Amino acid sequence: MTDSARDNARAWLAEIHTMVAALNAAEAAEGERDAIDDARQAIDESILSILVRDSWRHPGHAAECGPAEYELLLTTGGPALRIRGEVESGEPTSARLQYQDWGTPWTDLDLTADEYADVTAFAQNFYYGD
Repeated sequence: MTDSARDNARAWLAEIHTMVAALNAAEAAEGERDAIDDARQAIDESILSILVRDSWRHPGHAAECGPAEYELLLTTGGPALRIRGEVESGEPTSARLQYQDWGTPWTDLDLTADEYADVTAFAQNFYYGD
């Protein structure tokens, strides 16, 4: 039932770790502009879509606030996978890796502190501003 969705989430989590580690290694190596660009491109091309959602506000004051939440869609169907979180000043401040299978609700994958750091670092590679 949801074992395949959870397994898909775990496999993607390993891939997210690999992509973030490659980016960190490229950034740590001086003069490796091509490696940094390649690592960022791999992250950029790994998602299907980016969505943002506005926050509660007074009517007519849309210019005062930007996106408050984001969603990165990684896979669709059964199983589906996404990263959701909050945004402040165009930067993600949290990240939840959620999976779903046919007929089941979105479920947060329990993450260790290191896994959470990887998912957050992955999400920080995208632009969420208006």
